[in-house]
Amino acid sequence: ENQLGPDNTAERRRELYARYLAAKTEFWRAGRECAGVLHFCGLGYARPGGQTSDNFVALDPPTFEPNFFRYVRDAFAPVGVAIDFWAEEQPAGPPRKQAIPVVVINDLDKEWAGPVTLRLLGDGRTLFEQTQDARVAPLGREVLAFEATLPGEPGKHQLVAELRGADGLPVRSLRDFAVLTEAERKARTGIAVGCRVTASSSVTKDGQSYPCELAVDGDSSTRWSSEFSDPQWLAVDLGAVTTVRRVQLTWEGAYGKAFAIQVSKDGQTWTDVYKTDAGKGGVDDIRFAPVETR
Repeated sequence: ENQLGPDNTAERRRELYARYLAAKTEFWRAGRECAGVLHFCGLGYARPGGQTSDNFVALDPPTFEPNFFRYVRDAFAPVGVAIDFWAEEQPAGPPRKQAIPVVVINDLDKEWAGPVTLRLLGDGRTLFEQTQDARVAPLGREVLAFEATLPGEPGKHQLVAELRGADGLPVRSLRDFAVLTEAERKARTGIAVGCRVTASSSVTKDGQSYPCELAVDGDSSTRWSSEFSDPQWLAVDLGAVTTVRRVQLTWEGAYGKAFAIQVSKDGQTWTDVYKTDAGKGGVDDIRFAPVETR
């Protein structure tokens, strides 16, 4: 639901899974810092608490799930291509130029040469297209420097890099991004992102600090950590009295088993709107009756 909304379908989930798996494969191949990239399991099995992946829709004959075949085939092509651009959001405003590196990987034991095209698509139209010739040594890697003009009008867009592999078939790398207004960005990331925040404590461990600002920086790879004792609290100042009806908490491996969500207009008097002593960690999506709070 976080990725596709409440009305997502099995088909959309399969496509998203295949796109993510393809992008991760491209990332590790393009870096050229590991000996091989191996998909965990092609034909898997399931056991209680230990499901593996199964990318076939039929076994006689073995038939790949179409989204998996479409996207992951390209990611594992012997001559591969990867767009080294990972931003999923761009701010609305004047159009601006953006460097878009495109990596070509040759896992053949002979040289590969050919054209590589980068396109920017939006609203069913090609907004930008440029082609460069590439020559990649056996088992080699080359980075092509493209520069595209990113649109400033809100909307959904896709970057497509394409070449012809050793078998003459097209190989593609795809990256989706959205141009968002400030209001759309707030709606997507939440109104707490970037707000002033205070906490009961924070820790530094092994030279790494976990200040409370990281709880609301909009980056899922960072986090706040309190001291390892009870009780602890985190307070977010929205800057003005606002109607709130939902709070989402993304926990680290450690989480609160017993906690409360409280609201206040003045930062002095607090009222519970949610309370539990059966927290399970993961992502808590907490909803309650609309309340005015700062």
